[in-house]
Amino acid sequence: NITVDHLQDPHENDETDFITRSFLEYAKVKGELVKGIEENDGTLIYNSDDPTIVGLFKEIDFKGDAISFGIEDEPCRVSAKPCWCGKDIEINEFISGCGTFECECGIKYEKPMYLAKNISLKDRTFTLESPEGETDFTIALDGLHNVYNAVGAIIAARRFLKLSDEEIQKGLLSFKGTAGRMEIVAKMDNRNIMVDYAHNPAGVETILKEITKIYGDTTVVITITSESGHEGDIEILEKALDNVKYIVPASHDSRLVVDELMAAAKEGKADFDYETLEKTFVFTEVDPEQASNFTLGASADQVVEGVKAALKTDSNIIVILGEAGFKFKLDLVDFCNGL
Repeated sequence: NITVDHLQDPHENDETDFITRSFLEYAKVKGELVKGIEENDGTLIYNSDDPTIVGLFKEIDFKGDAISFGIEDEPCRVSAKPCWCGKDIEINEFISGCGTFECECGIKYEKPMYLAKNISLKDRTFTLESPEGETDFTIALDGLHNVYNAVGAIIAARRFLKLSDEEIQKGLLSFKGTAGRMEIVAKMDNRNIMVDYAHNPAGVETILKEITKIYGDTTVVITITSESGHEGDIEILEKALDNVKYIVPASHDSRLVVDELMAAAKEGKADFDYETLEKTFVFTEVDPEQASNFTLGASADQVVEGVKAALKTDSNIIVILGEAGFKFKLDLVDFCNGL
């Protein structure tokens, strides 16, 4: 799928207009790859739940061999993305940027050739409906985005490698994921402690929605300094507020945003109730200073202090978000082993 995660205006112009233009230009670069597949008589496997990809085919007049896939699930929210016609296209999202959709220009959702349905995030199972019939699969990883990944891999394994479903199932269960992506690094008080590299608003929203669906009450430790600056830090905090029970601002920038929000709420100038925020935010014993490595977000000590604060909550899982949490995960493991 194609999202606006890393697009920002370096010249501080009209950010909305810049992102719209840059996003579609970025998508056109992907279109060059698609045309290359067509020119070489290849087969494209694509996520048809993404309106940007569906519209891209029309934009570049793609006529090559293609296999569509997607999922069947309850939408988690309604959002919008820039459409090729110049307007925004409304999406009933399953994950960020993907779902069912329809635009006045004619771009609309259609049922894919391969559809994952009867999805159980708790059991990590789904039924794949395809031209070959229906088959049940189990994966080793959490999250709806990993269901998407699995379906794409299944199609490729069937089409190009000619593997049996039994061989494919064995492969899916053997794949334990990428380090730093929903990676469980320790267990304390019967709670998993997870690190995830998510560091932009869309990524944070996707991962927290998925974790909350699976585990219920969640505590998030934010170790992020947004690459989009202060506005990005604000948006990341808002995504966390929409999706979890407790928030520990472990980085200097996340704490700065929390302090600003608390002050505004106390004066009745925020969209959030002050008493609710008091119950949501959990603070470290020492206010986090700016980390020496600005882009990293937080130091090893700040990450550990964040987990110390998180352990005081009554959630079902603790999630440390950001590059710092990933970089200093061994410090986390040492801390947990020392308790």
